[in-house]
Amino acid sequence: AMFLENVSGLAERILRNFDIEAIDSALIISSSGTNIVPIEMAELFRKKKVKVVSILTTKHSEKSESKRSDGKKLGDFSDIILDTGAPMGDSMITISGLESPVAPGSTVGGALLINSIKAEVARLLTEAGQPPKVLTAANVVGKEKAVALFESAYDEHSHRLAKLYQHVGKSK
Repeated sequence: AMFLENVSGLAERILRNFDIEAIDSALIISSSGTNIVPIEMAELFRKKKVKVVSILTTKHSEKSESKRSDGKKLGDFSDIILDTGAPMGDSMITISGLESPVAPGSTVGGALLINSIKAEVARLLTEAGQPPKVLTAANVVGKEKAVALFESAYDEHSHRLAKLYQHVGKSK
C-alpha cells in the first residue's frame, strides 16, 4: 500500500471507473496529506468542479514533505480540511525503551470525524423529510425490523452504485 499510494497516474486510473459530476462531493483521507495518489485524486476532483473535503492531520502535514515534485499537498486541493487532531508523526504513545512512539491518533480522530459527519447528515436528511435508512441492532428495534433495515439499506446502496457506474466506458 505504501508503494501504491505514491504511483503517479493511479488516481486517474481509479477515477475513470466512476461517473463523476460537479454535483458530487469527495471525501479524501490521508494523515500526512503528502502521498501522490490522494493529492492527485483531489486535484482531479477539483478539475471536475467536485467539492473536496479532506481528513488529515494538520500538524503532521505541515511538518511533512510532499512526495510530488511541485510540493503540493492534499490541503492545497481541498475546499474543506477536517483535522484529526493527532500530533506530528501521528503516533500518540511513548513507551520507555522503545525508540519510536506508537498508536496513531489519526485513526481515532478520523473515526470521530466520520461518525460526526454521519450524524449530521442523518439530522439534515431527517429535518428535510428524507430520513436515511439506518442499520440498527436487533436488540434495539427487534430482529425482523433489523433484518428489514439491513436489506433495505443494501438495496438502496446497490441502486446508488448502479447510477454511479451507468455511463462508465461510454462516450459522453
